[in-house]
Amino acid sequence: MTGLVRRATLITAAGLLAATAAMAGVPSATTSSQPSGLFMKVLGQSAGSQDPASNFSYTIRDASNNPVPGSVVILNFASCTDVRVCSSPQPTGTANCGAKTVSGVTNASGQVTFGIIGSSSAGAATFGSCAHVTADGVPMSNLHVATGDYDAVNGINPLDVSATFGDVNAGTNRARSDFDNNGIVNPLDVSAVFGLANAGGSPASCTTLCP
Repeated sequence: MTGLVRRATLITAAGLLAATAAMAGVPSATTSSQPSGLFMKVLGQSAGSQDPASNFSYTIRDASNNPVPGSVVILNFASCTDVRVCSSPQPTGTANCGAKTVSGVTNASGQVTFGIIGSSSAGAATFGSCAHVTADGVPMSNLHVATGDYDAVNGINPLDVSATFGDVNAGTNRARSDFDNNGIVNPLDVSAVFGLANAGGSPASCTTLCP
């Protein structure tokens, strides 16, 4: 009887080890580090590089809190009906215009940094967190998307500041103009876009926008 118990214990332990090994390297939304405030800014460019103000990072980890190198992180903008991502340049990721995604691969520490170039569009207004994110197919938290370049012309400039003010007057709290990610579009968001224009990180618009 003791032998049977010992054998059953060994089989159970082996099963647990196998299950643990199977989960190793599988991304976990619980242990992974995601962007602060679950928020991103889609901005303009300067000499083929993204505006530094648009940068945000992920550190992908498995259920045991180990980093997952080589993980493919995909940002999906298909539900962001008034956002257009840039197909060229997109220096911190690879754009797939058909799928409306930008993807990147984590480094040896499980980290990947994005800085999305793009603009707003004439599509239907987006509210809430429209960007869906996965790491190796595992869902992460959705991200709110604000856009600083409203017309895709000459980067972020006074006309874009005016466009933000127009969204304030509309009173709809459109996500593209909610730059402090508090659910309300007000003069503080106009000030944020004015600050982006003055900072000079987005003097030019995307070269080639996805449809």
